[in-house]
Order: sequence, then structure tokens, then C-alpha cells
Amino acid sequence: MISGLTLPQAFAEFAQIDHSPTPETLRKEAREQADENPLSSIIPMAIHDDEGKLVARSPGMMGGPESEEIGIRHLIAQQERIRRQITVSGTIEPARRVIQAEHPLFVRHFEPLASFSAFVPPGMLTFTHWDLRDSLMGISSAH
Repeated sequence: MISGLTLPQAFAEFAQIDHSPTPETLRKEAREQADENPLSSIIPMAIHDDEGKLVARSPGMMGGPESEEIGIRHLIAQQERIRRQITVSGTIEPARRVIQAEHPLFVRHFEPLASFSAFVPPGMLTFTHWDLRDSLMGISSAH
């Protein structure tokens, strides 16, 4: 889908590669998961990071409306984490590699993207050019 395109076309396709589900869809899927796996949704959970440190607790869905809402939000977060990992591994990363293989990428290619982005604060444009380029090149950078 990205192979053989010009760089601007590849960027346009890359930007539209995936869309997040609507909040209604996320909530519906979480409720379906809770209905299909009632035992796993009612048991309180402790969530740990990669180093084993406790980062959050989920009360389960048995303690009334408030804990049910927290439980639904936990299921949504869990499902989204999995969906995002699959999307990155199966779609975004392969597309990034195609762009990298087919186009030499320079900072100048990212100036228009960064300058029109509502997410780039004033004064950070220069760093953002490099960060965007490094991300598409697969380089981990810290500024």
C-alpha cells in the first residue's frame, strides 16, 4: 500500500494507516469481553510494569457502579494496549521500513509536517524535525 509511492504520497498513506476505535466501540467490546470472561473481569488485578513495579490496581467489577466503571476502563486499556502492539508490529513498522528503504529521508522532508502540526509547540520545531526523521529511520533519540 505504501510501496512505489512518492514520498508525499507515502507520508499521506502512513498518516492514515490506522484509526482508533470510537469510545462507544471500545466500551461495547470491553463489555462483551467481560460477558464472555466473567471470572477474569470480576477479580481485582494488580498491574505491574516491565520491571515488576506495581503501577495500578483494578478493583474488578463486583463492587458497584463505580468499581464496574473502573473495571470497564481497565478492560478498555488492556484491549487497546494489545490492539496498538499488533498495529505497530503488523502495519506501522512494515510501512515505516518501506518508506525508509524507498526514500532517502532528510530533515527538510519533515519541516512541513512539523510546522502544520497542532502538537508541536512553538520553539520546538527544530527538535521535532529531527525526532520525526529519527522515528521514521528507526533511530531512538532523546532531546
